[in-house]
Amino acid sequence: MRPIEHFPRDPQEAAALLPVFAGYNKIQGMLLCRALDLPTLPAIVINPAQVSAEIALSAARTIDPSRYLVRHDRAPETGSYPQGGYIVRSDEIEAELEWYRQQSRLIVLLSPADPLDNLYSASALLTSDNMLSIEVVGPGFDAGDLNRGFISPLESYRFLLDDSGRTRFIGSSQLDAESYSVMKSLRIRKIALKYILKKRLFNLNELDENQAIATLRSSPRTAQIQFRHLLSDEGYVKAPRKFLAELERFASVMHRDANSRVAGEKMLAFSASQIDNSETTVVWDIVYPQRKYALN
Repeated sequence: MRPIEHFPRDPQEAAALLPVFAGYNKIQGMLLCRALDLPTLPAIVINPAQVSAEIALSAARTIDPSRYLVRHDRAPETGSYPQGGYIVRSDEIEAELEWYRQQSRLIVLLSPADPLDNLYSASALLTSDNMLSIEVVGPGFDAGDLNRGFISPLESYRFLLDDSGRTRFIGSSQLDAESYSVMKSLRIRKIALKYILKKRLFNLNELDENQAIATLRSSPRTAQIQFRHLLSDEGYVKAPRKFLAELERFASVMHRDANSRVAGEKMLAFSASQIDNSETTVVWDIVYPQRKYALN
């Protein structure tokens, strides 16, 4: 493993990197997306123990001049790990590298797709009996809310895939209005703690709802649509059919190709989000639950 590794755009080159990151399940999941030619963000992996801030920043500027989305990974992973999925500026890179070096973690810098700007996000599970289950959240939320179990899905769908990867709709459900209000309250607390107060490890009970709302209202971002929605009494609007169709297509690609890449795995999960004001949908990673939850 080199101190800095750029994620290749070429699927075959990405597949060749998979064994280099053995044990790093998140990074492997991101590379597998590239290996399957699914839509992803440009990214680099940095080992903070081996790279100076100056060299890291020089590499990061091949992605963006000044802002980056941060993710991270460790092998083996621990049961309690810090929050990733947030934006940093170039002048914050040195402090980020030092913090992750102390945690013995690799840091992944991606193009600056801010989770607070996402429209719809989803977490999906494809099981060995070809059942595709999709959980969705909307504006103001992100895929991490589902993956970490912070909230319940706002809407859910089930599809059955045939041998060719075509989907057949089985059923769906949507959260009621009262429960949605509770989910918005939980999300407001998470945004306050993670994105505004910038805590890496936290408990949602550290702030009550009124404290969290006051923290959000103090942010200059309160004018954007996602914040306005969370702070309002507006109800949930279901995800557009276009987004669900993209998720079905991604699942069909994985059904056809991904299972053959990891012997013995019975199911896989993936997450995706609409970014760029819904103009683009990206897949964040592919996860094999059997490995993700076998934590040391």
